[in-house]
Amino acid sequence: MENQKPQHISKFKKGDIITRVENYEYFPQLDYISGKIKMEPAISPIATGIGIAYEYIGVLNGRILVKYAQNWDVHKKGDAADRYSYPRYQNGWAKYIDPSSLNNPVKEKLNPMEQILKDYNSNNRRQKEN
Repeated sequence: MENQKPQHISKFKKGDIITRVENYEYFPQLDYISGKIKMEPAISPIATGIGIAYEYIGVLNGRILVKYAQNWDVHKKGDAADRYSYPRYQNGWAKYIDPSSLNNPVKEKLNPMEQILKDYNSNNRRQKEN
């Protein structure tokens, strides 16, 4: 199974199918020692977007632009889902893995010579068993 390590939204390119995997939001906090403002994570009670397939469009005007990659609830595939502010939701994203793909293991792709050898060996095993 593929590891869905949370990543910054900038790691993705237009057209990638992504989802949120963390419910952290980032809030500006004043560092009293340095006097600088830092974005600190806080667990959000709202799990918006976790597990939903989005097609990544980009970041514009402080918003993370995505659209639905599948029909979900009342939304149709391709509908805009622009609801993520960049400062608060820039982290916690991963490539979307379709849950149905976990039941269908990817078949091993062999070049023609490897396929011939595999077929030959399996035929020989069957003949020896009989």
